[in-house]
Amino acid sequence: MQMPFDLTTSLGSNLKEKAKDRDQFVLARNYLIDEIDANSDLGTSELRDRYSILGYICRILNENEESIQFAHKAFELSKKLNMILLVVVDQVRLASSYQYAGKFETADDMFKDAIDVCENYQPLDEVIDFAYQNFAKSLFEQGKYMESKLYFEKALNVREEKGIEELKASTQFALDIVNSKIYTH
Repeated sequence: MQMPFDLTTSLGSNLKEKAKDRDQFVLARNYLIDEIDANSDLGTSELRDRYSILGYICRILNENEESIQFAHKAFELSKKLNMILLVVVDQVRLASSYQYAGKFETADDMFKDAIDVCENYQPLDEVIDFAYQNFAKSLFEQGKYMESKLYFEKALNVREEKGIEELKASTQFALDIVNSKIYTH
């Protein structure tokens, strides 16, 4: 789904994503909500795509409860579509929404479940690094730096195999921050 907005983010020193241009996120949020409201004939897949993006956008905007609601709708629709890849992606996004809301126990259980599915279902190799990276960020936020480092290292290993420089760079950035926390504590 193409969006006419710049939804670029960067990782802050707290390893939370922050919008490059917050106004673009607000416009995208309003655009998608209006689109859903105006199109009652959207199919399950199209609706899932929009809710998934809305959950992400609201998380970046720190609209945590709204993020959880949209991410949960996307997760339920992906299960209805019975597409394991989408289920795992939406589960990780929902877990991240819970993390941003400070609901770490729920978030971590969901991250662990998504990782377990990825590790035991070969076709999910393409998203396991996404699950590792997001779980590592949750652990970091909780001050569990050694565990966080372990999952960032797992994500980096997968991302090095993929050879996608942007993914490797974001994970290395996070790992450097985790290492500095470990050495200063």
